[in-house]
Amino acid sequence: MHNVGYFLMHTLGERGMRTHTVICSVVIALLTASPAVGAVYEVDVSSDLDVYEVGDTAHFDVAVYKNGHLVHDQKTIIEATFPDGDTPVELTEAYPGSFTYETELAESGEATLTVSVRRDRSPVVNAMERIVDRLEARVVPLVERLEGETRPQKIRMLERRIAALQTLIDFFEGMIDALEAPLASDSVTILVEGSQPGDTTPPEFGIFWPTPPNGYSWIREAYEPAGIAVTDAESGVAVVVGYVDGATEPVEMVYAELDDDRAGYFHFPTTPWSEGVHTIEVVAVDNAGNVATATVDNIEEEEGDGIVFGVDLTPPEIVGIYPTSTNEERPSITIEAQDALSGVYVHADVRLVGSASVDTITMTSSDPSFGVWTPGQDLMLGYNGVEVTIYDDAGNWKTQVFGVYRMP
Repeated sequence: MHNVGYFLMHTLGERGMRTHTVICSVVIALLTASPAVGAVYEVDVSSDLDVYEVGDTAHFDVAVYKNGHLVHDQKTIIEATFPDGDTPVELTEAYPGSFTYETELAESGEATLTVSVRRDRSPVVNAMERIVDRLEARVVPLVERLEGETRPQKIRMLERRIAALQTLIDFFEGMIDALEAPLASDSVTILVEGSQPGDTTPPEFGIFWPTPPNGYSWIREAYEPAGIAVTDAESGVAVVVGYVDGATEPVEMVYAELDDDRAGYFHFPTTPWSEGVHTIEVVAVDNAGNVATATVDNIEEEEGDGIVFGVDLTPPEIVGIYPTSTNEERPSITIEAQDALSGVYVHADVRLVGSASVDTITMTSSDPSFGVWTPGQDLMLGYNGVEVTIYDDAGNWKTQVFGVYRMP
């Protein structure tokens, strides 16, 4: 503090001495208002053992003393790091001033628990930080003036003022660091021997797509991707292969949206699927060599020898409608359709040609499939066009117009 006053006196003269007097008064007031000035703190950290094995749970005891007694006030801040000085950890308070810390040891080598104690002097620190902010705000215009000044005398005057203010800033920042510094600390280092037990858990499978709703899942694109979600929380997924339709040579699957090697979506390369039903067996291997095989039952689908899905590239066939002639104004018209692979979808769309109104009817699940449609408006005498759109379970569709004649 004396050095600060000496510098201010020789740079700002009488004004500098007044500033020094004000600073001294503020600092003394703040420090005397801060509790526990002159208190003596101690920290004692101990471990049950000096040497542990990987996989063990280490137990530490911590005691914090103030003037020879266990601390029990809320103004004491206790901070801990483990296994190095950069990783903060939370202690468990057994009772005031006495703490414990337990952790499972995952890596070999030395590990250190460091505990330090400091006082909560945030009111004092906050006040000093506000002073620093104001001093720095005064420096900015002086620096701007100095950059544009050309007169030597003015330059020297501005440099002295900036230096004086910077000295004050450094002084208060040093005080802040001193107030926030630990009052006491202690540490204990343990030795962890051995290695992490190996991964013995095979990978796990999630949803397969296309998702089999009833044992089959039908797709209508020859290049539709087929894949499965694979996770391995320990050593990570190494490779995923698939066997298609009982082939002896596997196809290596590629991943998509893989954040790391512990979870991802693996799909077959983009090669065309032939039309028909396909059976796939997926095998995943993790980095520890554990193997898992995906079949229908272990991805929560129906039991079977593998994952089953179908490829249907052909639209359904509309066999016909009947009657094609009637004397009724609004007859019940039966629609017949069939699909050799995925089957006719449960709904079909029907409308009179020229009408904006489309009716959705229900088709039976049989093959061939049947549905009944009644027009929403009277048929005209003579020819009436009926537009029918049939879908199959793979998403293919076919639209066809049939004639229905209304007789007088």
